[in-house]
Amino acid sequence: MSKATNNKGFIKLPRELFSHPVWTRPRAWRVFSWCLFKANYKEGIINWPTPTGMTSLKVYPGQFVTGRKKGAEETGLSESAFYREQRKLVEFGLLTLKTNNQYTLVTISEWDTYSGRAGATEQQTNSGRTADEHNLKKGKNRKKSLTSNDLK
Repeated sequence: MSKATNNKGFIKLPRELFSHPVWTRPRAWRVFSWCLFKANYKEGIINWPTPTGMTSLKVYPGQFVTGRKKGAEETGLSESAFYREQRKLVEFGLLTLKTNNQYTLVTISEWDTYSGRAGATEQQTNSGRTADEHNLKKGKNRKKSLTSNDLK
């Protein structure tokens, strides 16, 4: 299994976030978008330093490991503000946190929505349906033109 990485790919933002309470809280939005960018896009292993050595932790798409100090540093917030906003994101149902005394495992709720995986099947179905409808319509037009030519 490869080391988890999070520096490739894209995230998708549904327009519904514009009307979500997170949008009205600039610091919560900052922490949430930071979490989206930090989340792993594929399964992997994180090696995390602990006082007794290294710990290996399996992470899945939509997860990452962090600490309050690191998160505060990377978002430009104080540790207490970062902690408060993370808790607010949990209240909003956007994140789940699994915390111990050495790290926090952050999981993005509905990660498939942000990774673009949620709509892939639906998009393929819609594309196929549109193509079929287009071909069907084309066939009807040909039929009509043949019929009108035959009447002349």
